[in-house]
Amino acid sequence: MSRSTDQEKIRILHALIIDLHLKVIKMLLVFLYYALPILLEPYPISSSGHVALLQQILSKINGIMVPEIPSYYEYLLHGPIALVVLVFFGRSWLQIVTTSSMSQIKTMFFAGFMADLLTVLVYGFFSVVGMSIFPLWLGFFVTACLLFSLLLCKIEIIEQPFTMRSGAVLGIAQGIALLPGISRFGTTFVVARWLGYSEQKACIFSFLIEWPISIAGFFKGAVTMYQMQGDHSEVLNLSIGLVILIAMFGAYGGFYIIKQIIKQKKIWLFGYYVLFLSILSLMLNFF
Repeated sequence: MSRSTDQEKIRILHALIIDLHLKVIKMLLVFLYYALPILLEPYPISSSGHVALLQQILSKINGIMVPEIPSYYEYLLHGPIALVVLVFFGRSWLQIVTTSSMSQIKTMFFAGFMADLLTVLVYGFFSVVGMSIFPLWLGFFVTACLLFSLLLCKIEIIEQPFTMRSGAVLGIAQGIALLPGISRFGTTFVVARWLGYSEQKACIFSFLIEWPISIAGFFKGAVTMYQMQGDHSEVLNLSIGLVILIAMFGAYGGFYIIKQIIKQKKIWLFGYYVLFLSILSLMLNFF
């Protein structure tokens, strides 16, 4: 009788340990889902691609359930991202405006508008065609190739402001970079360098044309959430808010790190990391 009782206690304890283990894993995954898009925003490695790769890895592990997160959450995360970008780059943007003539300011405004308009049009085209036809591993590979191309970029640096031509080219590049695995920052930074802008200006203009898109994305998520009936406490709660706040501080520090890397002209080194992700994603397709 005593032995059977002990076995029952061991069985219950084992079940409790497994349940606790699964709960811890679920909490960690939720943290990653909410934190990764913000934490990795400063780096040219595709934050959304990392989330997609995480999903790809989890799909290969038995017993691990992918957390069910509302479809609008990705859009809502653009709000915290936009805030961090504004705080970090706001002074640089203001300096460009205050040191430019009125005609240059008008040109930059319309160039930025053209960039975001073309981004939306290109994104709309791929949405109709279907983004799922573009494999994740290929997106990472494209990003790696773009970063490695910086080693060949010997174009003379120009100190001209943001032009209509630059806005058009960067807008198309930004729209293409919304495909899975392609880094938006990496793509627009590299393209800006090939257009003749310095590393610092390329970084500043890259996040300048992203900012309106992020704001629009946040409002789209907010409107979608408002229109959906039901309880949103799984998304809007203190724990998730704390995760997002920590990720925002991490992203702000990340911008300082990437700023130093850009000064040292070493941003191309991220190409090795993204190439590894490409190989990993490709290998997962065969398992």
